[in-house]
Amino acid sequence: MEIIIPGACVPKGRPRVTFQHGKAIAYTPERTRNYAKLAKLVAISQMNEDGYKIIPRNIPVRILNEFYLHWPLVLKSGKPSKRKITDPPDVTNLEAMMMDVLQGTCYENDSQVTEVLSRKFWGSLSMTKIIIEEV
Repeated sequence: MEIIIPGACVPKGRPRVTFQHGKAIAYTPERTRNYAKLAKLVAISQMNEDGYKIIPRNIPVRILNEFYLHWPLVLKSGKPSKRKITDPPDVTNLEAMMMDVLQGTCYENDSQVTEVLSRKFWGSLSMTKIIIEEV
């Protein structure tokens, strides 16, 4: 199954902690929550269009994540961009976001995932391409 989510992937944000009435309460940042909801809706829509069903828990899966992130080659000032492939966001945080989105959407549980390959690219477009295969 192949899922393409338009726009730049939002890296998974670290949980935040606040105190209310003397108790610590952890929560997920709003930007992370909003992107996860959007990406799930896109994945579900594409799965329905293509006739895919959620992969049952007893079937192992392999995942390829490709994160395409927009960065102009030339800045507005006319100077060349100095962006490097090693610049943030970290591929591990992008991967964590997609694993959260895919669990319960494309496959039942993270325990099914036996292989993951994640790559990020800087270029002229922003999107996330995910390929999920039964092993």
